[in-house]
Amino acid sequence: MKFSLTFILSLIIALISSCTSMPNDLKNDLDTKDSINNTFISNQLNKTNNIELLKALENGFKLINLSDDEINIIVNSIQNNEIKKSYIKKVENMLNNNKKMSLNKLQLSIKASESNKEIILETLLENNSFFSIVMNENDATFIEDNVLNSNLKFYCNSFIKEQENILEKKIFVDSDYKKTLIIYSDKFSKKVAELKLKYPSELFLRVNDDNYESSIKKVLEIDESNLRGEIINQFIINKQIEHTPRIRQDIGKIYFLLDYDQGKSIVPFLKSYIVGIKIFSTSEIFHNADNIRDLADFEEILMPVSKDFILKTGNQKYDRLKQGIEKLVLSDFITIEKIYQNNLFKNDILLNTGLNSVSKNKCLNRDMGMWKIDLSEVIGRS
Repeated sequence: MKFSLTFILSLIIALISSCTSMPNDLKNDLDTKDSINNTFISNQLNKTNNIELLKALENGFKLINLSDDEINIIVNSIQNNEIKKSYIKKVENMLNNNKKMSLNKLQLSIKASESNKEIILETLLENNSFFSIVMNENDATFIEDNVLNSNLKFYCNSFIKEQENILEKKIFVDSDYKKTLIIYSDKFSKKVAELKLKYPSELFLRVNDDNYESSIKKVLEIDESNLRGEIINQFIINKQIEHTPRIRQDIGKIYFLLDYDQGKSIVPFLKSYIVGIKIFSTSEIFHNADNIRDLADFEEILMPVSKDFILKTGNQKYDRLKQGIEKLVLSDFITIEKIYQNNLFKNDILLNTGLNSVSKNKCLNRDMGMWKIDLSEVIGRS
């Protein structure tokens, strides 16, 4: 069935009213940070204090339809030497692509769950897209309910699999002589079975809510260290030496395969014992968190997503961060659809997951970078 403009406008009003609002104090904190803090954009400018220009360029390279005002801002900035000479051709090419795209209606045929349909329509309207959409026809592009674990059209891997591949290379392939401790729950048993086959010499620890403290202490040899401290104190008269447990020295990295409810307890407990050990996880560990503040328990974790991506995730008005991530991933899917329908290949495109260039009939890998979680970089501290 086809959706009329009246239907879509009515739907978006319902969507907006049904979304759970972000707490005002958190939203204000996020807004005070520079959400346009993108190296690709800022590198193009001689001066980076023109917020309107930064936003216009960001929208243009995201293939969001530019308003007349935004186009004028960019054109004037070229004439006023606000854009570096080495980038002018790239910016002019972006303007031409945007003009070409604005003249062509985006044709979409989608088969998806109701929630994903809503996300897609909401994204199209927010981006001022000129579009026609058909839902649930037999030959439509199918979008699975579990967006983050499914192979979306155009991509080589799912959003989560891409993170796992990046971490596998970082943790195991580019490894030093020390062991990696993989701490996981039953939910991730299938992934762990694959890792055990490939890296049998690493340490694997399955945990649950009841046994994680004792299990972690045992694998890190905390109790043995405490016992040694007690023995030493027995031989010292009239003085008690303060003992800090020393963990085993053959562990160089820790990889968490946990969901949010487990991670928010296990990660802080383990961090109280480890010093100088790199810790890693995919974004799954915080998917069910309410907002970015909940990442406080996961600070110092190295994660294959960018700081900018996390900031955008927190700016979405949903109950869980996972829903914000799903919207960003589906938004990128729509952007790549625009590229294919308008033949805009091999141009610099600013996707939510990072800068990329799309080649025709070649699957796309996300360029998500690596971020060491630090809340001071994405929200203001009170």
